[in-house]
Amino acid sequence: LDMADRFRLLTAREREVVDRVVNGATNKGVAAELGVSPQAIDARRARAMRKLQVETVPELVQLFVKAQHAGVI
Repeated sequence: LDMADRFRLLTAREREVVDRVVNGATNKGVAAELGVSPQAIDARRARAMRKLQVETVPELVQLFVKAQHAGVI
């Protein structure tokens, strides 16, 4: 899958979590913003990272920035 396809696999909630995490938010902070448990955020972040084929948050940030510059997101 190319980068655009990987981002299209994300659910709306996974995308919300990714957007916040790449901007420096913690799982706990995202959970408070969205009104769910930190464990739910951790699960969504983990699923999103699997779909995006990245293993670490720095890799997630790097992919996100590349996608923005490519006009994918």
